[in-house]
Amino acid sequence: MIKSLLMSLVCLIVFNLYLLLFDQKIEFENILYIDFLIGLILIIWLIWEITKRRNFQRLKKELCENPNQEAAFLLEDFENSDICFHDLKVYENRLRIEKNRYQDLENSIVNQIHEIKIPLSSLYLQNDDLQNQIDNTLLHLRDSQYGLSVEEIGMRLKDLLRDQRSQYDQMNRLLNLMLDSSRISSELTEIRIRKVPLKSLISRAIKDNSYRLIHYQFSLSLPEEELIVCSDDHWLSFVLNQLIDNAIKYRSENPKLSFSMEKIPGFVYLKIKDNGQGIASEDLPTIFEKGFTGTNKRNQKIKSTGMGLYFSKMILEKMQSSIDVESKKNEGTQFVIKIPINEFELWKENKIEDNQTFRK
Repeated sequence: MIKSLLMSLVCLIVFNLYLLLFDQKIEFENILYIDFLIGLILIIWLIWEITKRRNFQRLKKELCENPNQEAAFLLEDFENSDICFHDLKVYENRLRIEKNRYQDLENSIVNQIHEIKIPLSSLYLQNDDLQNQIDNTLLHLRDSQYGLSVEEIGMRLKDLLRDQRSQYDQMNRLLNLMLDSSRISSELTEIRIRKVPLKSLISRAIKDNSYRLIHYQFSLSLPEEELIVCSDDHWLSFVLNQLIDNAIKYRSENPKLSFSMEKIPGFVYLKIKDNGQGIASEDLPTIFEKGFTGTNKRNQKIKSTGMGLYFSKMILEKMQSSIDVESKKNEGTQFVIKIPINEFELWKENKIEDNQTFRK
């Protein structure tokens, strides 16, 4: 404002000198009249600017004293560093509150899950021990005591224990899903990018689900060659377990599950295909949405939370990977995961070193 006022006065002086020196026709009284009008306009402008600045300072003071209201959006016509610092503090405070909220939630869920997993592990051991004892006891039973053959007694008991084991597995999968999903939802999700042997990771996922795959007599097909990708082995295993779990839940009478890999420049396509119930065409565009179960919500025999595919897509995107699906009702489903091979394709805009740990 001061600079503008000085420039106006300089222009007025130059204008007067020009009239006095080069224009002899204008009388001195007329020059004074013109100067008076220009001065009056400058005074009015000066009063308006002072009033505007005072109102601005008052508003800025009120906003800066409010720790929950950003000021930059309301005072965007003015350039003031203290406004920026104030808004920065507001956002930092909000971010700190959200981080604490996420951390408290994650800690609470993790603690509860670990408390539940302790007795669950004990039940697993008891179940295995009981099966061994039954096998040993059946060798000494006599058929006349029970009216059933030893084989029939053993089959009934083993069926009971097998159902019990299936419930244990379901509890364990749900607990692991809760544990991992609490971490995925957090903005502080820790991702460790490293070179991962994809075939070995698939074999590990098969082993983790071997009990149910054997129980339901799945026919498996695995890739022959090993391919190395850049990903987080823990979170990629999480995705594979979710897809295998879906294949088991929505299996056909003669279930098949195949894994194949296709290498293209910079990426690997991992394809997981089953011959199960398939997905309705109207459900395909929304199967990755949070809580979506589609037609399964009307099927009481199949329990689904609608969160597995949602979390799988979320964590893959955080690892700069992607997932797509192809399916036909009553024919089967194929999921295709696109995974980077090297760090350059993975982080074109963020240079990182191999095996670097970071938060995303």
